[in-house]
Amino acid sequence: MKPSRAASLRPRATKPPHPFEWLADPLLDEPTFVLKSWFGGRTIMLHGLHTLFLTTQGEPWQGVLVCTFHEHQPSLIADFPALRPHPVLGKWLYLPARPVRFGDAL
Repeated sequence: MKPSRAASLRPRATKPPHPFEWLADPLLDEPTFVLKSWFGGRTIMLHGLHTLFLTTQGEPWQGVLVCTFHEHQPSLIADFPALRPHPVLGKWLYLPARPVRFGDAL
């Protein structure tokens, strides 16, 4: 049995905002910006590439992962000293949700 036309016009349930989603605010006007669900968190994409992964899935994942390569890590850490290599995904940098506050670290 097909759903009725009225049922298909109902608004879809929206996911609640991710607690770290505010980090995407400066990018909202970027034409290639995409924010989407990914592996239980949210990924911020620019120019079709993952740039940041926001997650609350507990350590060692809870926080922001910066999707980058080893050769870019020194300059990123120089600009943002709170970043460190992720303990599982070593090619990515990591800003844990605790003990630092994002506003203080960025």
